[in-house]
Amino acid sequence: MATLATLFEPTRLAEQPGRPPHARGMIARFPNNHEPINWNLCLDLGTWACKYGGMHTNNFLTGSMEKHEKAAWMMWAFLQDKPV
Repeated sequence: MATLATLFEPTRLAEQPGRPPHARGMIARFPNNHEPINWNLCLDLGTWACKYGGMHTNNFLTGSMEKHEKAAWMMWAFLQDKPV
């Protein structure tokens, strides 16, 4: 049986407790949340390729990185208030 503490032990992202910001403020935080996710995926790519030889896993991780990069770009574009 697991506890909440054991579920959060391996996490690499820190929580930001406090009052939630307004909608635009929340969107402004999202691109910055994608950067550490991509950084960790990049580190994992090296581990899977070198240590385990998992090229199929690398394809999955690379696809995940592309999705996070696209999501971050779209949010930054939205925050610029300019047509894309």
